[in-house]
Amino acid sequence: MKKRRFLLIPLLFGLLLTGCFGGNDPEDIIDEDGESSQKTTNDVAEEDILENMGYGKKEGWPTQKLASFLTSERVNETVPALTNIGTTYYHENNDANNKYFAIVIPGSDREADYKAILEGASYTHSKLGWTSIAVNSEDTINVAYQYMQDHPILDYAMFIVVTALKVNSFRFDKLESDIGWPAEQLQTFLSKYRITETVPGLTGGNFFAELTERNEFIVCAPGVNFTDSYLSSLENEGYTVTGSNAVSASGKVRINVTANDYPFFFFDATKIVIKPVV
Repeated sequence: MKKRRFLLIPLLFGLLLTGCFGGNDPEDIIDEDGESSQKTTNDVAEEDILENMGYGKKEGWPTQKLASFLTSERVNETVPALTNIGTTYYHENNDANNKYFAIVIPGSDREADYKAILEGASYTHSKLGWTSIAVNSEDTINVAYQYMQDHPILDYAMFIVVTALKVNSFRFDKLESDIGWPAEQLQTFLSKYRITETVPGLTGGNFFAELTERNEFIVCAPGVNFTDSYLSSLENEGYTVTGSNAVSASGKVRINVTANDYPFFFFDATKIVIKPVV
């Protein structure tokens, strides 16, 4: 199955919405000696954009800021620092439905180093597409990270997003990767509730599935917004569709379909929550 490179980084979603992309033409920078050097407008814009978006700037890991964020989320544990780094940018988002602490570290690829640091601190590690997901042993902290290359603005930088895990948090680390439409897994799940009907599937994307402890089955399709087409498909199969919700003709299966409903964003993604009616 062909993989698409996608991100779980909220600041990039913001860049797409605001259209804050610089050009690629070089501009002349005059130094103190009157010498001219060329630097792309993307290089110039990267720091400006981050600071204009409310990102703080410091040397080294933002230990105190991150600790304050976790304390505000009633988390007593800490996130291991990525060592031997220079300038970092950080941002705390306090939206009630989307709280996170983001860190941007320009420079070389440190994914392998950070994976070793997290695993050394007893974090479990999984891979979701191109993004690494790590969760601490207490199940209170989720760390998503990726090294970004070939982006028009934020090029060659580590991106780290920290979220606090709650009782009902959506768990990226529980997703099964690249399994296609999880027909067999879904049928097994529904059979536990003596439901034999088949839920219509999707094609044309990479899918990730999570069997949660809340009596529901979640399917994610990163990189594609299937919301309208899937709801139309369900309606054609006899489901009653109201807004983002659908109920099967038998009334035994309820499905909720949304896009970008995540602690941090894919660029276009579909989240399908399937629940038995018991």
